[in-house]
Amino acid sequence: MPMRKRSRVRGPEVTAEPHHRRLRRRAHKHARKGNFRKAVVALRQLAALDGRPSHWVALGDALRRARKEREAIRALHQGLFLHSRAGSDARARSVAQLILALDPTDPVAERELGRAGVCP
Repeated sequence: MPMRKRSRVRGPEVTAEPHHRRLRRRAHKHARKGNFRKAVVALRQLAALDGRPSHWVALGDALRRARKEREAIRALHQGLFLHSRAGSDARARSVAQLILALDPTDPVAERELGRAGVCP
């Protein structure tokens, strides 16, 4: 009687990818396909899970593309605050310019660019 080969059972620690990496890939896939509402869902989870400034900025961009400008500005404000707090002034200025493209009268973004000596 031939012996059957035993299949090796792999636990979740062997095959599982970190949750934040999966969310980032999912958001990128949906954004690439033009489905920004689904990308927003994944990016919201990612921003809540990780809280990096770049995730908040990506969420703001996806919200802008999904035509949810007020929510986009709120997410971009969070990214701006986190970049400023981390000492990434150049990135904070870039985010402020994104905010001003959505709302030219935004006082927070104007103040950030004024602090840096850049005219809006």
